[in-house]
Amino acid sequence: MNYLVHVAAVQGEPGAGFRPVRNLGDCVAQALRQADNLAQAGHPARTILIPVLGAGTGGGHTESSVHALLTAAVDYLVDTPRTALHAVYFLAYTDGERAAFATALAGSRAVTPVRRTEDRGT
Repeated sequence: MNYLVHVAAVQGEPGAGFRPVRNLGDCVAQALRQADNLAQAGHPARTILIPVLGAGTGGGHTESSVHALLTAAVDYLVDTPRTALHAVYFLAYTDGERAAFATALAGSRAVTPVRRTEDRGT
């Protein structure tokens, strides 16, 4: 069964448009916490897919958004050793988002990127 965990990553005001919330990492931590709550309630939440929050309509800076998302996810997983989550995936919808993830992941020992199927030649 699939579940949808929603977090608000932008805030808007009439006539002023949208902007990212102040701490995107809190959005990630809350989503991961809710996924764990589902698992604790008997619902099998084992993986989660997180898009680049705040970088679309919110107009946030892609590289800093990606860094905040990755850092928050790693921190949550380190701080929650009994998490029910087996994998945290990030959705890079554009080439620019994908490049931002590649840069953020380069040299990191805390995470392992999963390559797209077409990158594997299968």
